[in-house]
Amino acid sequence: AAGPLRAAVLKRGLRIIGLGLVLHALAWWLMHKPEFRVMGVLQRIGICFVVAGWAVIELRWRGRLLLLLSLLLGYGALLHVGPTLDKLGSLNQRLDTALLGRFAYEWNPASGVAFDPEGLL
Repeated sequence: AAGPLRAAVLKRGLRIIGLGLVLHALAWWLMHKPEFRVMGVLQRIGICFVVAGWAVIELRWRGRLLLLLSLLLGYGALLHVGPTLDKLGSLNQRLDTALLGRFAYEWNPASGVAFDPEGLL
């Protein structure tokens, strides 16, 4: 019975992501903005929905606890070894610049630096 549930979770997550992209495209078109933000709030909610749905379907409570602790400790460790926690120069900002580029929330074409308040990390 997990097969149809997996498909339903994935389908709903993709719908949420698609809705976020459509809303951003509509705002981009109507407001004549030069940038298009790929990773908006709804897109992140859709990704989290799929990951959380997978964890609930596939993992027992100990596995979920281990996943939670791994994510929290891993994120903390990545921030700790990063050069700074400032807006510019942080590991989040470097990852956003490398992966999102001009599709980030803030993009400076002169310096080539991107920033997203939520960040990919």
